[in-house]
Amino acid sequence: MHGVTNILILLSSFFLMILYPAGAIWAEEEGVSENEIHIGSFGPLTGPISPWGTVLYGSKFVFDLANQAGGIHGRKIVYHMVDDRYIPAKTKADVKKAQEQEHIFAWVGGIGTNTCFSVRKFLVDRNIPWIAPVTGEQKVWGDPLERNIFPFYALWQTEGGTLVRHAVTNLKLSRIAIICQDDGYGRAGLEGAERELAKHGLTFVAQLFFERREPDFKEAARQLMSAKADAVILILNPFFTLGVMKAASSLNYAPCWMGPSSLSDFEYLYPLSKGLYKGFIAASWFQYEDMSAMDNYRQAYKNQGEPQEGFRIFFKAGVAFAEPVVAALRRCGRDLTREKFINALESLGSFQGIAAPVTYKPFNRHDPTCRLGIQQVYLIQCGEDGEEIRISDWISLENPYN
Repeated sequence: MHGVTNILILLSSFFLMILYPAGAIWAEEEGVSENEIHIGSFGPLTGPISPWGTVLYGSKFVFDLANQAGGIHGRKIVYHMVDDRYIPAKTKADVKKAQEQEHIFAWVGGIGTNTCFSVRKFLVDRNIPWIAPVTGEQKVWGDPLERNIFPFYALWQTEGGTLVRHAVTNLKLSRIAIICQDDGYGRAGLEGAERELAKHGLTFVAQLFFERREPDFKEAARQLMSAKADAVILILNPFFTLGVMKAASSLNYAPCWMGPSSLSDFEYLYPLSKGLYKGFIAASWFQYEDMSAMDNYRQAYKNQGEPQEGFRIFFKAGVAFAEPVVAALRRCGRDLTREKFINALESLGSFQGIAAPVTYKPFNRHDPTCRLGIQQVYLIQCGEDGEEIRISDWISLENPYN
């Protein structure tokens, strides 16, 4: 009898080996194997908008540090970077392909409003965790709220409003113009800026929209100059931003240039503009009171032999987006599932790494505070050689759901 039992046990083991060979996914959860956790991200790694793609390498840096320290409960993070070139149709196709072929456990980041929106339904329908979609457009992550989406970025509406408030209240400027990309990113920033401007009894002296194809920068600059705008808010990609500024300079027109945090990489944009970026005002949300964590990352980056000029704003943003991912994975223990991971993220409460705090709580579709991205920013100005000069303290943003 014992012999028969032993044979049955051996046969069972044999069939298990056929069904689950070495290296296969032993856990029931997609994207988790005995030794690996598969995390994905997408963004423009090539093409004219590739400076924003640096975010993905910042997240990779954090995951590499976790792996070098022994991994997460015996597993290494395998990080998949999808180059979508900032084209929504390509984002939609490539993210679906990566999910089906690589079996991604969770996604972090993802650059752009329209690109993020193109994959929102796909990730929501599959309840795949998505942390820190890199957009300040509420419709991507909060309309309606979804349990699997954890926002991080400050709203474009509130950043746009903050810039207007500074121009009118602090700089005493009243002739304000705006140029926006004709997409979710640009229109969200426009909405907030327009709302704030109305509070002061003002309207834009010029309001221009750029489509994705290369616009006529010289004509845009002429319109701004003709409107006698003394401040211009740019809610554009870096390539379009520099095009407008260079065209304005050729006309000897130099208003106060302003933009959201997406245009705050002064170290990169100052030399490309040949110094025209000096004086540019942008929003930022990195910690400045306690720099110890940032200094530790910078030293670790240096220890890996990387050039220090690579440790710039968008790289640091990628670091910030990956921090809650690693923190939540550590809370899950060895028995990792998506449900446990979501619960762990919700247990973080008010989480703060190198950026301003974000708040995650148990999901309640009727309680927007259960998924709150950054709610405070400060303003910085570009100095000589791309130096970052802080020109305000923290500015608390209005409740985005009012």
